[in-house]
Amino acid sequence: AIELYTAQLERHPEDAATRRQLARTLSWSGRLRPALALYDTLVAAAPHDIELRLEHASVLAWDGQLTESARALRPLRSVAPARVERLLGDLHRWGGARAAAARHYRAAALLGDGDEHARAGAAILADETDGVEALPTFSAMQDSDRFNQRRVAVEARRRHGLATEVAAAVIHND
Repeated sequence: AIELYTAQLERHPEDAATRRQLARTLSWSGRLRPALALYDTLVAAAPHDIELRLEHASVLAWDGQLTESARALRPLRSVAPARVERLLGDLHRWGGARAAAARHYRAAALLGDGDEHARAGAAILADETDGVEALPTFSAMQDSDRFNQRRVAVEARRRHGLATEVAAAVIHND
């Protein structure tokens, strides 16, 4: 497909539809830098094409340019709010900010464009909220008879719940 689109562009260099298909095909095949170069040209020529700008922001994210993708999405919030929220959810999830991703996915679902991807993302993140994180904690105590005691504890914490402390070992010193 890349060869066919490239040959078509050699014959008709001003064919924006073919250039866009080439950009899509390059991005889907993992050739993100050449795809982004084409998207830059396409967006410059058609700055009011919302779909094109959303595609461009997605490819930026696929290339790991999360900040640039978020920056490209910002002005599109007023014209495509649900889709922008869903893409922001993806950006935050890929960047490791799971709570922010969940907020954006919920917002996309609430905006009601029927985006199954946003609902699926929110469901995945919701399923993970009961995961347990272990953090070591250390404390020192002294009894009234001046018997020194050191306690080593392991704290298990739910992401959206109360912290529970479990003593793993207690060491007594004279």
